[in-house]
Amino acid sequence: DVGAILYPPEDSLQQKLLRFPILSLILLIGLPNVIMSLGNIAYNWREIVAVKQSQQQIFSIQVGLLNLFAYGTGLSFCALHARPIGRWLNHPEQRDALSQTDVCQRTMGIGYCSAITSMVLWLVCGILFPLGLHWWTGEAVLNDYVHFMASHVINGALAAIGVFYLVAHFAIEQLLPRVINIDTPDLRLRTSLERMDKAAVAFVGAMIVVPFSAILFAVAFTQSRLAFGVIAVTGMIGVGFAYRWAGKLKSLIATFKKITSE
Repeated sequence: DVGAILYPPEDSLQQKLLRFPILSLILLIGLPNVIMSLGNIAYNWREIVAVKQSQQQIFSIQVGLLNLFAYGTGLSFCALHARPIGRWLNHPEQRDALSQTDVCQRTMGIGYCSAITSMVLWLVCGILFPLGLHWWTGEAVLNDYVHFMASHVINGALAAIGVFYLVAHFAIEQLLPRVINIDTPDLRLRTSLERMDKAAVAFVGAMIVVPFSAILFAVAFTQSRLAFGVIAVTGMIGVGFAYRWAGKLKSLIATFKKITSE
């Protein structure tokens, strides 16, 4: 409904979230990453660290330090990217110093920015974990590097896809209506909407491919039936999540295409 999107009730949840747009984005970015991080830590502990007593204390320290680094860096970068959006929403007196086109493009891009940032930091941690264990204990082998990197690629990809859908949906449904000028045609915005429409479908495909690749990895490199089962269940849940949110996102995009073409 166009009216509900452009003019939500003053006491609605949407309006309450918009009072703290940056905090809302941080929570949406953090949720999928925290969920997948917990599963990733449990997997690596069970498959690698639990059988090597000398690595257990180092691994526990790494979990704290690297997660502090990853979450601190990632959330700070995304918050910095979204800062002009928050200023536009909460400080009308500063709008003259901001470009509305820039704010619109940042709003459309925050989903991509958050997903890419998440994936990059997962990959960095996938390298730093085995390197740190090898450096401090001298007991890392090639198989450990493979397990750590593969688990971070798989769980990081699932987290990044989840981040994309949650953040992009929030940005288009809640933020975009407050930063666009519906009376002025914006070709860049329409192009961004069309690109987002294609991305919504592409990420569903990615959500199918990643768990399938994870299952192949589990068969080839681990004897853990628990790991295989968790990956399979997570994959099925992820595909259902992606399909549902892709539909919601495409519906929103279609609405905004209609609004911006009138």
